[in-house]
This record gives sequence, C-alpha cells and structure tokens, in this order.
Amino acid sequence: MMGLFDKNDKEIVTDQLVIKDNVFEYEGSFLQIRNISYATVIKDRFMPNGTAVIMALLGLFFQATGADVVGWIVFLLGIGYIGWQVYSYMQNGRYLLIQLNSGLTLKFPCKDEGFLKRVLVVIKNNVNERVTQNIVIDFSNSIIKDSDISNRVVK
Repeated sequence: MMGLFDKNDKEIVTDQLVIKDNVFEYEGSFLQIRNISYATVIKDRFMPNGTAVIMALLGLFFQATGADVVGWIVFLLGIGYIGWQVYSYMQNGRYLLIQLNSGLTLKFPCKDEGFLKRVLVVIKNNVNERVTQNIVIDFSNSIIKDSDISNRVVK
C-alpha cells in the first residue's frame, strides 16, 4: 500500500473534520479538496515492538541456560507486552488515508471502519463537486452532520 510508513506521513488525531465548499479543515489547518490525489480506508500493518520480542527471546534463553524462574518471568512479560500491542492494534488499526498532490499523506485514525467508508463517500462527492454544503465529520461519535449521505449506509 502506498505511503503507509513514509517520512511524508502525518497521523492526525482529531475529533472532527469540517468540509466547507472546497476546503477541508482539521485541527486549525486546512487544505483545498482539489489537492487530494488519492483517498482510501486502510487497516494499518501490525509491527510488534522490538523490545517485546527481545524480552520474549531473552526469556527463552534464560530458560535454556537454567534460570527457569527468571526466564519465565521475562518471557511472560515479553509475550504480555506483545499481547497488549495486538489488542491496541485491533482497537485502533483503521485509518482514512488521504494522499495529497504534494506527496504528503494524511492518516486519520478511527475505530469504526464502516464510518470511515461513509466519510470516504462524502469526500468523493466533494471532489466530484456534487456536494457544496458545509459538512462536519465527528470522529469521536461516528456522525456525519449536514451531509446528503449521513443516514445512508455504504457497503
């Protein structure tokens, strides 16, 4: 997938986006909608933390060298840390990815993939200039206000 972990990525955690005519506003910043070259909904790749993997491997090494109690403790801490990372990933691993003509990629995290797909349709309608009204996209409550598709489900 293009631009998932590039230097040009910028993850934006915000409660709401506002679309006013041809302007896309978030967290005190804005961009013109016509500057969007690509938009999609993605599930980010899972990469376990290196420290957790090293802890689990060290625990196995300690067990092999006879330090059973210490080995089990370090191993279980490493596995527990990896488990916590997997849980966190499962909760937050979806993004609205918007790539701009400049090459900058904006990633907006959200738990609700269905909601992100509806947001994608709203953005698409604005890029195609089918919608010229003011739209507020509320990520925290998964609500799209003042949109012609706010009550439709996109499959």
